[in-house]
Amino acid sequence: MVSDILIDYDVRKIEDVLESHDMQSEEEAHNVSEAARAIAEPLPQHAAAEPLVQTSTRVPQRRLTTRELARRRRQRLLELLQQQAKQPASH
Repeated sequence: MVSDILIDYDVRKIEDVLESHDMQSEEEAHNVSEAARAIAEPLPQHAAAEPLVQTSTRVPQRRLTTRELARRRRQRLLELLQQQAKQPASH
């Protein structure tokens, strides 16, 4: 008799846990489908909107590679050393 009551209690507890888990899964699925729908909707296009930052019309310069920068630094250093060697040692 007592064991029947305990078994019945355990079965009900398990059913409650399963139902709450199913409800959470349904809620998560609903949230995921809402997020997917929001992503799929196209953003409104404002044809007459002005950019927040004024863009310049000048052509951007190509970025120098590390090798080119090192070559320019060496060249500049050589020029400075040659200028220093040409000056009389009056110091």
